[in-house]
Amino acid sequence: YDFVIIGGFSKAHRKNSSNNSVLNYIPGYLSNGIYAELRKLKPWIKPKKDSVCFIGGEKKEKITTGLKYLIKSYSYVIPCGVVLNSFLKFLNYNIGLSKTHKLEEIKILNTVFKKYKKKLILPDHCIVTLKNNFKKRRLTKINQVKKNELIAGFKLNSKMKNILKKCISKESHILLAGTPSMVSNNFNEPSFEILRYIKKNRSKSLLLGGDTISDLPYDGMKSSGGGSALHYLSNKDLPIIEGLYKNQKKFNVI
Repeated sequence: YDFVIIGGFSKAHRKNSSNNSVLNYIPGYLSNGIYAELRKLKPWIKPKKDSVCFIGGEKKEKITTGLKYLIKSYSYVIPCGVVLNSFLKFLNYNIGLSKTHKLEEIKILNTVFKKYKKKLILPDHCIVTLKNNFKKRRLTKINQVKKNELIAGFKLNSKMKNILKKCISKESHILLAGTPSMVSNNFNEPSFEILRYIKKNRSKSLLLGGDTISDLPYDGMKSSGGGSALHYLSNKDLPIIEGLYKNQKKFNVI
């Protein structure tokens, strides 16, 4: 082959991927697919004032790459899912059987909380269920979760609603990176309520990640490459782009 076209946005953030390795041996060009993803994401690198970021998920990158850097540029960050559970654990709330991130990520939460406490918006009430019986559910204060329960979602409080209304009125950015509740088990709060706000701000809202896109019925802007998108938004660059620059120098690619 004379050259290779580099695609696969979902692994563009991995330095050790085959996409990067092949650039050591043959001239390469960026695919239209990756280029289109980067153009779509660019406005969310420097969001407007009063922008909101919802971030959740089990992968450590949601904290080590996403939360750690996005909180610097977004006016408000609302943790959800496993990220929320980890924050509550760090704050010494009883979270029962809820999943959390590991100690490495929780240490980062400590640093983030100390520096950006005013930007972090936590719920007052959460929706809990039982590990082996999702039909049993109740609404409770976040400091009243029982040892045999797990957190499946939460209620938007008045502060969150006011922030979202302000964001919409000023046409600021909304980034949703991670499903806010266990939608696959029919826990729709606050996921569907957040989605209603997002639909009112369609041109400035973005859903991020394969699970988020599959969980929520949304026909606006979205990106399935969660890890790569988070890396790009946080670092303003991607390993695959760095690899292509080196490739251009090595093979004199125009």
